[in-house]
Amino acid sequence: MFSRQGYAEKITIAEDGSIKQVEMTSCGLNGKPLEGKGEYPAHIVCNLFGKHKPAVSHPLAMGNRHPYLTQDGADYDPDSNGTPPVQYITNGRNGITAVFKYFSFRGLAKIAVQVRGKASGIFKVSLSARGETAGEIPIGPSKDWKTFDGEVRVPDGEHSLCFTFQGKGKVDFLSFSLL
Repeated sequence: MFSRQGYAEKITIAEDGSIKQVEMTSCGLNGKPLEGKGEYPAHIVCNLFGKHKPAVSHPLAMGNRHPYLTQDGADYDPDSNGTPPVQYITNGRNGITAVFKYFSFRGLAKIAVQVRGKASGIFKVSLSARGETAGEIPIGPSKDWKTFDGEVRVPDGEHSLCFTFQGKGKVDFLSFSLL
């Protein structure tokens, strides 16, 4: 409810005992970029913002203007042998940007997103938050999770991946697939 999400990053303690600020990524502790193919959940987002100024992560302060992480279902206890809840980005409106860092790309030609909601428009795909568009994914309204895809021009190598929604309505963002 309050958009909290845990992340893990490797830190280095300098000889003087100081710790430089660590860049938050979607990679976690695996020590290398994620593979540039396959399906990834949207909840591994490392930067998420919209057109409005940041607010304290509380429903009253956010005023339903900001995107945030949420889930369908109750919290999960791994010891209960239950099913983890479905986590996703919600309240995506015109101008939302979701940044994922980093992937090792080789021959990527298409990206698909799995979304739902009353939104219609496009997801612009880029390699930086305000960078040149590498491709577009048109989306339309859907009550249930639906997959939309589009062609992209992503050079081989290590890059971030950014999705910016431009359109009308609200969209929930579950996952993306690198094809």
